[in-house]
Amino acid sequence: MLCEREQPNVIVGTSMGGMYAQQMRGFNRICVNPAFDLPQHKDILYEGTFEFFNPRKDGKTTFTITPEIIQHFAEMEAHQFDGITDEDRENVYGLFADNDTTVNCEDIFCKYYKNVIHFHGEHRLNRQVVEETLMPLII
Repeated sequence: MLCEREQPNVIVGTSMGGMYAQQMRGFNRICVNPAFDLPQHKDILYEGTFEFFNPRKDGKTTFTITPEIIQHFAEMEAHQFDGITDEDRENVYGLFADNDTTVNCEDIFCKYYKNVIHFHGEHRLNRQVVEETLMPLII
């Protein structure tokens, strides 16, 4: 695994990345607006071809969501909180925006973790939130 080889000081993930970051046991993690229950959000995770928000280095501009991908998420999410330790509970932070209309999984996060920080913003981070909320927590 990349994290075991690189040994990062902290792993930060937003939205779906926050869901993945939460599962990286044994590392300090920050989950920003984590999306823990995507298969239940038929308006967010559905079949089709979509454009990336930002350009990729390889030039690819689209990605496709298939029924298999949706099934994979459902299976992964069923076990995403397995194996949480007391150390994990201490070293995982959830950052939640007050104006996130995309997905809000704070209630799920709080079932497993205690470190919650609220910030003024939306689902996608902006420069101000990164500078004023996220960076002080990392440093």
